Amino acid sequence: MSKERADTSWSPYVAGVLAGVVIVGSVYTMSRMTGKADNSLETGRAYACAAGAIEQKLWPAHAEKLVIAEKADARALCSLLLAFGLLAGAFAGALMGHSFEREGVPRTWSECVGANPLWRGFCAFCGGVAVMFGVRLSGGGLIDHGLIGVMCLSLSGWVATASFFMAGCLVARSIYRK
Repeated sequence: MSKERADTSWSPYVAGVLAGVVIVGSVYTMSRMTGKADNSLETGRAYACAAGAIEQKLWPAHAEKLVIAEKADARALCSLLLAFGLLAGAFAGALMGHSFEREGVPRTWSECVGANPLWRGFCAFCGGVAVMFGVRLSGGGLIDHGLIGVMCLSLSGWVATASFFMAGCLVARSIYRK
């Protein structure tokens, strides 16, 4: 890590406390908006709801037949706000930490896989589809199981989080063999 980047990094303690405050605030806000105390955070619902809304507009007859179609409700709105908040927060953090860099293909990827931006985009898209399938299959992702489940000392949260990290290590190892 360079000297400049080390000086602009957040303290892990401050970042951890702020993440906890944001999570508790988000769960509280979502519970107030939906009127249910048992809601949890997930961004997968936002994408499924957006896809359902697009399908409802383009192919309404087909969308009505789908059992899995997500309906737009307060919980879906919270998920959508969370998804946009994560993107905005990551962008703001990179700008504030002076670590924002525009690059088409990261150096590590180009050294191991190649510098073709179309191939990188295709792989990123396929990875996103695989992750979204897993999130929907398991009923939540890293936010739902990893952050909230672990904070609540849920066994399923710990198992899911360990599985996420093991799968991530295996995939990274297979891509970045060098």
